[in-house]
Amino acid sequence: MAASTNNLSNRSTDWVFGSGSNVHGAADISWFTSYTAFPSKTTSGLDVLGVGTVKLKVKCDLSGTLNEIELQDVLHVPSMICNLVGNPVIEQIGGFQIGGFGREIGGKIVDESGKCEALLSKPSPLYMLTLSDNTPGRTTLDPAGHYWINVCWADEERARFKALTGQNQPAESHEAKGKEISGDLPLTQEEEQWLKKHWGGEFHFLMAYGWKIYNEEDREDGRKLMRAFMEEDRLNAGQEEEDEHEHGFSF
Repeated sequence: MAASTNNLSNRSTDWVFGSGSNVHGAADISWFTSYTAFPSKTTSGLDVLGVGTVKLKVKCDLSGTLNEIELQDVLHVPSMICNLVGNPVIEQIGGFQIGGFGREIGGKIVDESGKCEALLSKPSPLYMLTLSDNTPGRTTLDPAGHYWINVCWADEERARFKALTGQNQPAESHEAKGKEISGDLPLTQEEEQWLKKHWGGEFHFLMAYGWKIYNEEDREDGRKLMRAFMEEDRLNAGQEEEDEHEHGFSF
């Protein structure tokens, strides 16, 4: 997704590490490299709009050496004050180490051999990933503040998402995989008709999510989310047809 640094200047660059969270969460859709619309809720009741993949450029030593980590099944939770990296990153990479590295390093996420994959800073009571210096955005947390940030997702919701995207079936036997969604291209006639039918037009759709039609970055984010919703409709329609076929329904 094409996005200018200026248009991303207000998004939170705080990625808090929370080993007690069973899922990752991102507040801004611009972080996602792939995205599937999936209305859901966290166990605490926060609204989830979708699920996708996020790639982050992070520092892995004090000299500024960069590494890229990929977070999968990240929840899009717009009401979050910041972003969160949960325990799945440990299961994916290997482990973490806290303390004992001096004042400049709060901890490390390491692989199974002990190699550092990402530094954790501790500018507040929270441990956070140290992103590349040129990552657009700003901190949204007060270093002197006291926060309790935790995100959990019910196993039932996780299973429902896997069923929607075909993750419970062999890849070769299921063509309804989540597609990589982009907001770069302008609206097609079919998309304009979908927006008019379900939302009364692009303007009302954007306004519902706090976006502005005269801001091109907002419109790109809106097109990305709208296309994810349309893809979800397509997958649901396909699943209904498949269920009818399996149960021998005839109309």
